[in-house]
Amino acid sequence: MPLRKGAVVAAPELSPGTEWALAKGILHAEDPAIYQTWFAGLVRLRRDGARLVLAEPSRFHGSYVQTHLAGWLLAACRSVDGDVGEVVVTA
Repeated sequence: MPLRKGAVVAAPELSPGTEWALAKGILHAEDPAIYQTWFAGLVRLRRDGARLVLAEPSRFHGSYVQTHLAGWLLAACRSVDGDVGEVVVTA
C-alpha cells in the first residue's frame, strides 16, 4: 500500500483514555504515515484479561498488521498498560 509523501497526518484523539487510545498516540508519534496507513483504522472491541482485541477494516489489513507490525503494536500497548500480554486483530 503506497504511503503519501509529505501528507500531514492528524494525531489521534486520546479520549476516552483506554489503553488503545493511548497506544495510538505513541504509534502516531513514532511514524505518522505508518500509523495512518495501518493503525488508524483499527478499533478497540474489548479487553479480555491480558488480551486486547481490535477490529480490522478488512481481512487483508488485519493480516498485514498481524504479520508485519504485531511486535510494534504490542510494544506500544504494553508501554501504556503493562498488563497487555497479547493484541489480537480480528474481523
